[in-house]
Amino acid sequence: MSISVSPQTLSGKVVLVTGASSGIGRAAAIEFARRGAKVVASARRRSELDALVAKIKEEGNEASAAVADINIEQDVIDLVATTVSTYGRIDVAFNNAGTEGEFTPFVDPSNEVYDQIFNANVRGVFWSMKHEAKAMLVQGGGTIINNASMGGVIGFANAGLYIASKHAVLGLTKTASIELFKQGVRVNAVNPGIINTPFQDRIWPSTEAKDAFAQRLPFPAGQARPKRSPPSSLSSLRTTRRSSPVTACLSTAVIPSPECPQHVPKHENRHRGTLLSDGKATGCETREHQAADARA
Repeated sequence: MSISVSPQTLSGKVVLVTGASSGIGRAAAIEFARRGAKVVASARRRSELDALVAKIKEEGNEASAAVADINIEQDVIDLVATTVSTYGRIDVAFNNAGTEGEFTPFVDPSNEVYDQIFNANVRGVFWSMKHEAKAMLVQGGGTIINNASMGGVIGFANAGLYIASKHAVLGLTKTASIELFKQGVRVNAVNPGIINTPFQDRIWPSTEAKDAFAQRLPFPAGQARPKRSPPSSLSSLRTTRRSSPVTACLSTAVIPSPECPQHVPKHENRHRGTLLSDGKATGCETREHQAADARA
């Protein structure tokens, strides 16, 4: 099997990926490694992690597995410590672990379902960010990327708790970004739409169900609606919806940019970074930024 050669934009960097046993997390770990990173792949299932690490090593890249449950704070603390002890530092953390819980009518979820969703998607992400940031501040910098969802900026039926949890992830992302960027730690979020993963299969169990849901999403007039993407590379993590001054945070959350030094809060959703970064922000979309100013 031929493997396309990825640009070595992360050569020598150390990347931690949670929820790496399947789906987006697995694809991310493989692509990070292909781009030169030393990857620590983490999840709860050892067998899937071992298979992932074996694949990465077969391609001539470097990775190690670390079993951890983000619902347990000590596991998160130990995971960050293991990453640092194994490779000496942690340059990038991709917080991908989470759960969909149960999709049911708004009045039906139990307190147990609430706890299941919020413990993983909010508290687990907060613990991950907290302890990753502590390590990065000690070493002088790093990048934290949270996998939120298009559900972080929109809503859809029968998913009230999941949607609320992903809105919370963007709130954590924006707040941490504002606090930490001056100390060298960049914090961003990616917000994927429908991608072919086991996670999506549990929500929409058939191709017809996925396509029907996708057709109900708003989409700019005059644009061809893209098909769903498999998680074959990190390029698949972009949303299928084009960014606008209102919806730009579908691509990522706030990131102060050296190319837009007059950054102020009302512009925050126009500032965007990239998942695979060489440590520099991509800058804001100047025309959108200026257009927003003119309307303000």
